[in-house]
Amino acid sequence: MVRILLTYVLPLVAPAVVFVLWAWARGAYIRSHGGQPPAIEDGPWFWLTLAGGLLLLATLAGTALLTEGGKPGDKYVPPRIVDGKVVPGHHER
Repeated sequence: MVRILLTYVLPLVAPAVVFVLWAWARGAYIRSHGGQPPAIEDGPWFWLTLAGGLLLLATLAGTALLTEGGKPGDKYVPPRIVDGKVVPGHHER
């Protein structure tokens, strides 16, 4: 039951919950500032974009540096079960 909630329900409901919270906060901001919505320049968009780009670069670099691959021409042997034990996948020349 928990697996179903985490893999199906949460990814579908979470964006809606975030949107409702954002809409509520924006409405509260507009009411407290005399009906004037915030200017886009007042938001943290530059820093959020920069942080997102840096996280993207860190993820790509980590994936490239921390994953192993075979050399060109190597044959990949997938994982298999031998005598009741799992033999991990590997590359052979």
